[in-house]
Amino acid sequence: MLLAASLTLSLQPWLGASHNDLSWNIAQDLSGTLAPNVLSELTFEDVRAYQVGLAGDLRAEFFRPDLQLLVEGEASLASIERGTSTDADFLRDNRALIGSLSKADIEGDEAEAWSAGIGFSYALVPDAHIIGLIAGAYRQDSDINFRNGRQLIVNADFIPGVSIDALTRNLQQRLDSNYLAEWSGSWVAGQYEFRRQDWSLHLRYQQYRGDYYGEGRWNLRAEGRFPLQQPRSFSHDADSAGESWEVELEYRLGERSALHVQWAAGEWDTGRGLARIFFADGTVARTRLNEAEQSSSEIRIGLSYVIE
Repeated sequence: MLLAASLTLSLQPWLGASHNDLSWNIAQDLSGTLAPNVLSELTFEDVRAYQVGLAGDLRAEFFRPDLQLLVEGEASLASIERGTSTDADFLRDNRALIGSLSKADIEGDEAEAWSAGIGFSYALVPDAHIIGLIAGAYRQDSDINFRNGRQLIVNADFIPGVSIDALTRNLQQRLDSNYLAEWSGSWVAGQYEFRRQDWSLHLRYQQYRGDYYGEGRWNLRAEGRFPLQQPRSFSHDADSAGESWEVELEYRLGERSALHVQWAAGEWDTGRGLARIFFADGTVARTRLNEAEQSSSEIRIGLSYVIE
């Protein structure tokens, strides 16, 4: 029977700020060969959020001080504060002719994430050079609300007989839509830690595989010609992949407590997927999701406490 020689639990509440960009676009049909091959594209830029989270890890030594079992977990909530959305529709292949272009303000809503994993760490040099390999699962959701739109371009072949000013008034008075982006799946990570006296430097690289799901509520299409369902007006499904990098500096304040400052960045994208459009009469149109992609960077500060 294998028993742990020692157990160490570390808990770290933290605060952070993040910057994110997210975009997706769809084709005219399922094959992607019918012009335009990019029919509609929505981009969220400079999305700023403030975060609060709790991270923890459990380490167990199995009679070898240089080898540890590592179980880790983390959960966080974020308040989305601001950003800009761009909604573009095209009339020709490869975004060659704009049918409509508008911008809007991102005004709030929230994001949440969780991650859990298990692996091991190995001390190449005790209390100096430590490496680790971990695998786990994750999910991150962002619910983005956008309002106060401005029409920038309109092509008479796309929306005949309506001026830019009239479209802007409609966007400013009525626009109140949402898009939910969910990335989930598995991950594997490699990490390195360098310790020197009271300081530690942590480096980590992580790869992701999984699924992407997006869901939009288009309130301006709740009525009129070909109205869409509310609150689910359309959805996106695709396989996803991603990677992230972390750099963390730790300073030990005492025997059991430490201060942590971390910078992290990541990128996620999808292959071709399926987009569904849900009409108010119950019919569903299907077309190709060309791609969805997201990039993020964040900085956080936390305080950890060790329980033995």
